[in-house]
Amino acid sequence: MNHLIIYAHPDPKSFNHAILDALVDALNAQGHQVRVRDLYAIQFNPFLTDEDEAACIKNQPPDDIRAEHQHVAWADMIIFIGPLWWGGLPAAAKGYMDRVFSNGFAYTGDESGVKGLLSGKKLFTIMTGDAPASVYEDTGLFEGINKIFDAIFADFCGLKVAGHKYFMGISTSSDQDRKAMLDEVKKIAAQLG
Repeated sequence: MNHLIIYAHPDPKSFNHAILDALVDALNAQGHQVRVRDLYAIQFNPFLTDEDEAACIKNQPPDDIRAEHQHVAWADMIIFIGPLWWGGLPAAAKGYMDRVFSNGFAYTGDESGVKGLLSGKKLFTIMTGDAPASVYEDTGLFEGINKIFDAIFADFCGLKVAGHKYFMGISTSSDQDRKAMLDEVKKIAAQLG
């Protein structure tokens, strides 16, 4: 299976990066093909312009978007990894969604509605946060993020949602807690295969 990981965290020493490494290692050990798009490392431009949008609709996207379209087209499973900042995705990840999952590539629409063009592909998200999980549950943030990915993003693009995993309380977690979380990432990799 071809796994495309969209990774959005600026610190290569972060726990998010440890999650990325654990997932890549586990998927590779299972014989899967893995590509990582580290949005900060590749300095992906997150700003959608009118010109970008018009070019994508004409199936003439700029080179940077065209390159990402090729990665998405290659993938069977698309995995987003990143932190929850201010109740949402990092700007780099949101900008990637805005620019890459474009009209004419990921979906099309007219007066009769929207049609996803990426059917047959699956979506999984792994997100981290510093507050305890109860804060995200009590405020409805988990439900809101799931709706963004499921009812909006995945439905628009024709993706099948394979699931979500949240690792919370990162800043106060112990080394033992983090090891358990990374062990869980390895279990997730086995399920994603």
